[in-house]
Amino acid sequence: MTRKVRSKAYEYHAVRFTDPGTGKEKLRYFRSKKDADKARTEIETRLDGGTYSGDSHKLTMRELVKRFREAGYFPKGEEPLRSTTIADYETALKERVLPRWGATRVVEIRASMVEAWRNEMLEEGAGKSPVRKALIVMGRLYRFAKRDHIVTHDPTVDVGKPTVRARKDADERLTPEQLVELFAAVKGRTRVTVRIGASTGMREGEIFGLRWKDVDLEARAIQVRGQYTHGEFVEFPKTDAGVRRVPIEPELARVLTEWKLAQKPEHKQPDSLVVCTSTGGPISASNFRLREFYPALKATGLPRVVFHSLRHTYKTILVSSDTPPAVVHTILGHANFATTLKLYGGITSEALENAGGKIAEAFNKKPDKNRTNGST
Repeated sequence: MTRKVRSKAYEYHAVRFTDPGTGKEKLRYFRSKKDADKARTEIETRLDGGTYSGDSHKLTMRELVKRFREAGYFPKGEEPLRSTTIADYETALKERVLPRWGATRVVEIRASMVEAWRNEMLEEGAGKSPVRKALIVMGRLYRFAKRDHIVTHDPTVDVGKPTVRARKDADERLTPEQLVELFAAVKGRTRVTVRIGASTGMREGEIFGLRWKDVDLEARAIQVRGQYTHGEFVEFPKTDAGVRRVPIEPELARVLTEWKLAQKPEHKQPDSLVVCTSTGGPISASNFRLREFYPALKATGLPRVVFHSLRHTYKTILVSSDTPPAVVHTILGHANFATTLKLYGGITSEALENAGGKIAEAFNKKPDKNRTNGST
């Protein structure tokens, strides 16, 4: 077929077929016979297999991402994704995927193009971990697109992802005696943050998102409802295992009471953050680690461990003190706590109180001069 545009004649090839969804006749045009034949074969295969999608050939990555979000980020199982996972997806989408592929048609992206993108990100100085996450999210998008018959192949499966080695210090943790030594050496908000982390097993984001209205000093308990992560406050869904009531031992209650009394009037309101900047704003977990936590470890002569290791030490103390598994999983907010509850039964207020007491006993121990780094 020939078509004239501004007095110039262009030859093109058309594929005619009936859209099963609307019953209307459709035409798709191609510049070469080869492309038209390829498209005709694909369309016929999809029509015969009942997997034809009317807009698959023109859907852009930006439009696919919109559908992906509306579908709840396409969780693998029946349970919705955790808020932290969603935050990781959004970071990859906003910082990596959409800036590069937003306007590109999904069916036009090839493995070689994704591979070139990966190399570009690495050459520009992006860390292996962010690049790996971007490729993982891209793969999730294509699996979502395959399910909805938008594409038949995922180009990311043919692209190698950067290998991210686990940091050595991620497997290390401080002993209870080392924790006591660290706590005695730090001051101010660093002291409070370390004490909360070590005495409750709360995650960094949960601590930096904690507000005074969720701290019951009289009942000695903290209600965990959300966290501050990726620069925003995220409230856990009510069905999320992260929503939980955590016991606080008497000494931590005393530390928090003193901390609150020392705050400015505007920083100890119900909606005020327990740990905040000098202006009352939220604290970045990465900034806290680099500017406060790691320097404190170095000054004290303790091993460089990640802040999350305090959570592991807390768990170790509870488990080694024969705290029931159901109590441990509930306090830590593990996603599979429901299964644990079915296996080990309910939780009593006495069990929660005893769990807090075990942490208090660990802090009351005197530092061991011949300290060694814990390996369990």
